[in-house]
Amino acid sequence: MKRIKWFSFALAAIAFVGCSDDNAETPPPATEPVVLTTPKVTFTVTETSVAFSWEAVEHASGYEYRLQKASETVKEAKVDAETLQASVDVPKGSEIYILKVRALGTGDYTDSEWSRNTVLTPVPKPSNIEFADAVLEKYLLSMQPSIDLDGDGEISFEEAAAVTEIDAGYEYAEDATADNTFSNLSGLEYFTSLERLNLKYHRVSDATPIEGLASLTSLNLGENQITKLDLSKLANLTDLRLYGTGVSTLDLSKTPLLKSLYLQRTALTEIDLSPLTDLEEAYINEAKLTKLRAVGLKGLTRLDAVKNALTTVEIGNCDELSQLHLDNNRLTAIELKGLPKLMILNLYANSLTALDTSNLPFLMQLSVFENQIASVDFSANPALRNVYLTQNPLTKIDLSANENIMLLEAVNMSNLEEINLKNGYCDDWAEYYIVEGNPALKKVIVDPGYEFELVTTLFKNRPDVSIVTE
Repeated sequence: MKRIKWFSFALAAIAFVGCSDDNAETPPPATEPVVLTTPKVTFTVTETSVAFSWEAVEHASGYEYRLQKASETVKEAKVDAETLQASVDVPKGSEIYILKVRALGTGDYTDSEWSRNTVLTPVPKPSNIEFADAVLEKYLLSMQPSIDLDGDGEISFEEAAAVTEIDAGYEYAEDATADNTFSNLSGLEYFTSLERLNLKYHRVSDATPIEGLASLTSLNLGENQITKLDLSKLANLTDLRLYGTGVSTLDLSKTPLLKSLYLQRTALTEIDLSPLTDLEEAYINEAKLTKLRAVGLKGLTRLDAVKNALTTVEIGNCDELSQLHLDNNRLTAIELKGLPKLMILNLYANSLTALDTSNLPFLMQLSVFENQIASVDFSANPALRNVYLTQNPLTKIDLSANENIMLLEAVNMSNLEEINLKNGYCDDWAEYYIVEGNPALKKVIVDPGYEFELVTTLFKNRPDVSIVTE
């Protein structure tokens, strides 16, 4: 019986299946919504706003954006699918924001991921210059003609850029006081058209603000406290004055237009003037120079390097040089070539043992007293007028080839035995200082007439000295 029951149940199940509806449709499997493309965003910023736009996303029903500062939302909004840009006002000042935009979806499409952009708003640029030194600002506002063109009591960047000259220097130290001098030049960097700047006798220790004023042709920082100056951006300078400063090094290779250079009482130990092909005059007295070079300066007319510690000097091919002053140094030798127009040469108070003037046809005044020169030959110097030879170990002075001699100073010379002044001419104004301190002197040769009488009178108390006209 049990088998029959099982069999009957199986037949019933088969019969039920066989009666199913073959035309019934099978439902499609369920699908996930499509995620929209993340918008591509571009933006611009100003001091007070952030403006942004994005590319349209296919199938987007709209868009949402947020501007956040840290965790704070500054603004958020939703816009329709046709809107592809927005702008948000922000406070002035430099701030960091996060800008987010996403596409919104419906139906088979879902929202995109957020785009993310970091936005930095700029620091607002002031319209007027802020000066660190109140005295400087006061001076600039008092200048005549006024540079404060709109009369608002401040100097704008535009007003500063129109100024071509500031003459704030003082002629004398006693005129410069704490109340009328300035020490901080911050703000002058905006005076970009400055051509002439005079700051003599102020209290400046940092010249950085003016080192970029490329239009400068004349700069006077004399009697200030600066110790360095970068000239690399001052290529238009023609006149530079740094006397009475602590400047110890100076690269002149970027200032080829310099014509006048004043470096007295600085801390310079060496200097090369050769890059200054237009140089006309240079004064480097009372510094700390040990080396000086001036070669190929065709326009140089005067060079002073007095009261230094010079041991090495290279000077040559200076066709127009007429005055050379190198006294009170430590020179033991010097070569004087390529100086065809040299007329005044001062080398006194050195340690020279020899001197060759044969290449100086126009030499008119020579000062070499207080050296160790044992012999001289002036036969190639027909223009010589004034000669100072005191305190040298010379035994003979021969000026017979120098008919223009007006003055000879040769005293305190223990080795001197003979002086020859016979050159065919003696001016009524001639001055000879040749008596004192010359115990070995035996003979002075002169022209007859006035010169004989003059020299005889000079040696009236020295019967041991023969005055002759041989």
